[in-house]
Amino acid sequence: YRNGQLNTRIRTYKLARRMNNIAFAYTTSPLEAAEAMAFNLDCLGCICWFEYGRLAAKPGVETAVSLELAPYIRFFHDRRDLLRNAEVVADVAILRSFPSQVYAEAAQAQLTAQTEQFLIENRVPFQIIYDGHLSELSQYRALVLAGCVAMSDAQIEQVRSFAAGGGRVLLVGDAATHDEWLIPRKTPGLANLPQAQLVRIQNATDLGRAVGALLQAPPSLTVEGPSGLCAELTEQPGRRLVHLVNYRTDTPARNINVTVQLPKGEPVKSVRLARPEHDKDVNLEIRWQEKAITCVVPAIDVYGIVVVTWDTPK
Repeated sequence: YRNGQLNTRIRTYKLARRMNNIAFAYTTSPLEAAEAMAFNLDCLGCICWFEYGRLAAKPGVETAVSLELAPYIRFFHDRRDLLRNAEVVADVAILRSFPSQVYAEAAQAQLTAQTEQFLIENRVPFQIIYDGHLSELSQYRALVLAGCVAMSDAQIEQVRSFAAGGGRVLLVGDAATHDEWLIPRKTPGLANLPQAQLVRIQNATDLGRAVGALLQAPPSLTVEGPSGLCAELTEQPGRRLVHLVNYRTDTPARNINVTVQLPKGEPVKSVRLARPEHDKDVNLEIRWQEKAITCVVPAIDVYGIVVVTWDTPK
């Protein structure tokens, strides 16, 4: 986080994880370790490099492995129960349309990237999907098509079916104006989507208003905190986990309000905060809402996990 700009690996990790894969990157700092634990698929990355009889942080450098990594490596190994066999909870899917990214003008790919960045910075629970995932839209509440100008007839029908079933659709810019080979259509393929299910804007400057209108109900996760704080929501049997990563590593993020929707309004057994820098978890007080709880996280230096556990029927 520099000069008000958030630079992350989140988009890379989200893409890999949605395809049930990992992204393997060099991990040389606590922030990079936190990022990998929160957004990657159970992989910390390359934490050191052995070459010519010595250990280094990564290839081609003389820098030794940072001692600041130690508590994060220990946390990754000791608290595997918080990371393994966890599924991402996402309200929104945003499509990386392959033909639109590859064949269309660069402005379309830029619009997709800008929209993804907005979702990250505003801590919206979302996943990045590719064309093959359009058959699995039923798991999401909303679909975002940003810069998706090139879509096949089959893909258009999948989006129509999603909207007809109650799914919400946000169109950012032009959509389905061409087929998958970038041949222009006489009329846009998504021109007749149900208006009740549709939100349409022309550019990324209106994303704040559009995303607010998209879900129509509280998102699965709401995090109120300073800029530079990012979040991911995952789920394991009997609990949800809120991963918080503070990219402003010189300033702790304090008094973070976290609201987690409970899938069936289950009675919560405990809410605790786990952090690599602390040996013991901290129990957090909660406020009840309808099918949701809210807690206040006192501080996140770099990384923490809010673990919301509920009673499960025996």
